[in-house]
Amino acid sequence: MVRFMIGWLTIFFLGGMVNGVQAHVTPNIKLISTKDALIRLLPQGKLFLKDVSLSDEQMASLKNQGNWSSHENSYQFFVVRDNDNSLKGTAVFITEYTRHGPIVLAIGLDQDGSILGALITDVQTEAMEWIGPLLRTNFLDKFRGLKDNCTFTLNQNWKPGTSPITKSFALKIANAVKRSGQLFNIVFKNVVFENNRSLKH
Repeated sequence: MVRFMIGWLTIFFLGGMVNGVQAHVTPNIKLISTKDALIRLLPQGKLFLKDVSLSDEQMASLKNQGNWSSHENSYQFFVVRDNDNSLKGTAVFITEYTRHGPIVLAIGLDQDGSILGALITDVQTEAMEWIGPLLRTNFLDKFRGLKDNCTFTLNQNWKPGTSPITKSFALKIANAVKRSGQLFNIVFKNVVFENNRSLKH
């Protein structure tokens, strides 16, 4: 997963333009490690890693959702199962690209696709000025228990005095959470779990 994220971030930095968004390239801030994110997001159990490559049909289904502009076609699902091999939860890392650099989120989902939690793991230094207020107000907590039909609009009265850029980041973050649920429903439910890589949780 780390190798995958580094690869995409390298493309982003070298190209300076991803998905038509001009990047302000500033140093990356690692807010939480992959291991710690998984500990916080997933229940205890047997942890596996499943690599998934999206088919053209799956990519088309995701883009038909109306909020999916990513061209990434490979994802890794961190999967927790109990001793009876029943699914307890899964986590996926989602990247949202902005003109102030990419935001990487780790999102946990339960066996039905409901959000267990979401964490920002990586952000550019420049963007922290606007993402900081969201972290201090526990903005990400609002998504717990929601599914892929959650809204990513903000009430006009949301946090008076919050800068427009912070509000735009809030929408980007909400969109990433929504995308994780869409991935779960369109891709994860149809995955045959063979040859999973076992990991220590």
